[in-house]
Amino acid sequence: MRRSILPTGVQLAVLLFLGFVGLNFCLGAFDYYKARRSGDWPQVDGRVVRSGVVAGCRRGGSFAPEVRYTYPGGGRTHTGNRWRFGSAPCGDEASARAIAASHPVGGVVRVSVNPDDASESVLRPGEVQPYAWLGFAVQALMFAAGAMFIVRSPHA
Repeated sequence: MRRSILPTGVQLAVLLFLGFVGLNFCLGAFDYYKARRSGDWPQVDGRVVRSGVVAGCRRGGSFAPEVRYTYPGGGRTHTGNRWRFGSAPCGDEASARAIAASHPVGGVVRVSVNPDDASESVLRPGEVQPYAWLGFAVQALMFAAGAMFIVRSPHA
C-alpha cells in the first residue's frame, strides 16, 4: 500500500496556521527590532495636529489614544501617528484620555525620525508595547505545538 506524500486536510490546516503564526511572529519581531533601533534616531521638533481617543480598538470596550503630528524631515513636512512601536495601546478610556491630553493640539513634541526613511517616526523611541514578549512566547509555543503535530501525525 502506497503512502501519500500529500498532507491530510488537518495537516494542511495546521500548516496554514503555522504559516500565519510564523508570519505574525516575524512581523512582531521586526517591529520590536525597529523600536530598539529608534532609540538612536535623531530628534526634531514636531507639532500635534490631532489628539483624541479612538473607541473599540482590538477588543470591544477598549480605547486607544490617537495622536497625529507633523514634523520636518528630508526637506519635506511629514505627518506621523506612531506613539510607540508595537500594537496600539488599547486599554481603559481614562488611560487613553490621559495620553491624548499629554499631547494637546498645537503642542510641540519631540519626534524621533528614521534617518534612512524620514516618513517613519515615533514619539516614544526605544519603547515597545508592554508585555510584547508575552505575545512572542505564546506564538513560539503555538508554532512548536503545531510543528510537533505535523511531525508526529501519520500521513494517510
